Amino acid sequence: MRFIKVSLIILISLLLLYWASLWLAGLWLRQKLHDTYALSEMAKTYSFQVKRISLHPLKRTINLHKVTLDPRNADSLEAAKKSYAELSIDKISLEGIALKAAIEQQKIQLQRLHLLHPIVVWTATKKLRQASEDKKLIPDVPAELEGLQLAHFDITDGHFSSRRPKETQNLIELPRIDLRLSDISLRADSLSHDQSVLISLAPEMTLKSFSFRIPDSFYRLGVTAITLDRDKGELLLEDVSLKPIRGLYKQATGLALQDDVFEISLENLQTIGLNSQAVFNGERPHLKALLLENPVIALVRDKRLPDDLEKRPPMPQHLFKKIAKTLSIDSVKIINGKLSYSELLGREANEAKISFDSLYVLITGISKAWHNENRAEVVAQAKAKLMGKGLAEAKFEWHESLHDSFSFEGKLGAMKFDEVNDMTKIAAAALFRGGFIDSLVYQGAGNRYGATGLFEMCYKNLDMELTKKRTDEPNKLLSKLLNMIIRRNNPTENENVRRVQMSAERIPYKGFFNLYWKTLEDGLLKTVKPGKRKNTNPDRSIKEEWENLKNTLKDG
Repeated sequence: MRFIKVSLIILISLLLLYWASLWLAGLWLRQKLHDTYALSEMAKTYSFQVKRISLHPLKRTINLHKVTLDPRNADSLEAAKKSYAELSIDKISLEGIALKAAIEQQKIQLQRLHLLHPIVVWTATKKLRQASEDKKLIPDVPAELEGLQLAHFDITDGHFSSRRPKETQNLIELPRIDLRLSDISLRADSLSHDQSVLISLAPEMTLKSFSFRIPDSFYRLGVTAITLDRDKGELLLEDVSLKPIRGLYKQATGLALQDDVFEISLENLQTIGLNSQAVFNGERPHLKALLLENPVIALVRDKRLPDDLEKRPPMPQHLFKKIAKTLSIDSVKIINGKLSYSELLGREANEAKISFDSLYVLITGISKAWHNENRAEVVAQAKAKLMGKGLAEAKFEWHESLHDSFSFEGKLGAMKFDEVNDMTKIAAAALFRGGFIDSLVYQGAGNRYGATGLFEMCYKNLDMELTKKRTDEPNKLLSKLLNMIIRRNNPTENENVRRVQMSAERIPYKGFFNLYWKTLEDGLLKTVKPGKRKNTNPDRSIKEEWENLKNTLKDG
């Protein structure tokens, strides 16, 4: 019995001695870490604290608890226009340390580096783009360190935010970061004594749940998860959303001048054939395809606000050139999308709305974007259901030319006139009470100054009703007069199919699609207006006739 008691006392004493030695070793290591940091250049600007260090020799693990890094004098840094960061981490775990490699080869090899609840607040005294240009993408490896190898790198429940001095609203905020990386290595080139860093990306990486406000805008971007398969060149973003900070309608009504406010959500955004290493090295990456699955796009414009007469929207060619400078992309595909455009009118913010469902779009040619190409062009082809009813098809070609020329064509399948009443009842104070569209085809071309083309719509039994301002209540007298003078059928008994020449001048402060719609609107009005008109040749197709007409539209 006495032997057992003595044995227990010895065992407990040894355990206490072991724990005491680990505790003292943690204190010594903590002090050594602080002393080493105090000799660094960084110590002049930042204070560094580690509350406690715990060691687990059997697990080859070191834990740093309550790590903080704070600027010593934020006011002086702001006065000198220097950006700075504040960092706090609940726990840093260095697991599976290879002590022999660290001592003999000056390499840090870890099985796992785990950051628990890191919080980073970055105060940017410069614009984010300028700050990123002033800094190197990857810091130099210290001269005394040959390299770093990580089997796994984890961040749990992280938080990152960026703001400007004296401002409470964050420019960027990632409220929750769960990051899993693997097989990461950094090393210095000891042969050439160059402190450049070589990085081997993990075959698979995942970033979960983050959102941030896009700098210098009123939009917030959110993504549920990002997954990278390096070998397949696939980057997948799930549940992507791009929304105005104040909400779609509040943001539109809260502007000083008219502008399109949009909200976008999509289930998946996926790349095919992405060279992720090129992205990391700052090279111009190449994509075989970019897929947008099930996107929902809503645009709103408050027409009650004054126009921005100083605005000069660029033609699409300029956007394509800008993309091509940073990204080579063969094609963009939109799969099963929904698009709606609304205009707020009147005191009660009534809506004039146009919508497209089952939207499929293919855009090609962006990768060339007029790089060493004499006759390069970007082509977009789209199919959708207008107002969920009529099958619409359109094709656009944007050319490189002196005046940003483009061409377009399209058609609309059979549908009832009254199925577009949501588009017309508020904007034009008119409703369709009857009538049927058999077919609609058009073809045209234009440039930054205007557009023209041919328009043909076959329909029958057109019956319209004018309404009182901003209501569905009919104006019976004007409606009766209107139906007496409009062309109720095309073709009529006394005339072949009316095919008209449409045209519109571009309003300088309006964009490309406004010119496109105004051109089609001109063709529609000319078709239904009363009176006989000089008809185009009924024996030739609209495409044949267009080939003859567009020779007169060259912009030189």
